[in-house]
Amino acid sequence: MRFASVLERGGRVAVFARGGDIHVDAFGDLTVDMPFSLKVLDSAAVASLTSGFAVQARGAAKFIAFYTPPMGL
Repeated sequence: MRFASVLERGGRVAVFARGGDIHVDAFGDLTVDMPFSLKVLDSAAVASLTSGFAVQARGAAKFIAFYTPPMGL
């Protein structure tokens, strides 16, 4: 999975799974009981996520991820 947007420090990545368990390298396991994870990006996370991350489903599952850039004041 790779975002089309340029990731920035302070931005947020949210991932959701539905219908089955999945493993997301950068976020760990998402299950039917815990289908959501949110990460606020620091410099290290931006560097590791810029080239993308792997998503592996364990059965029939749907996956969606959102990136929200940091808000300026």
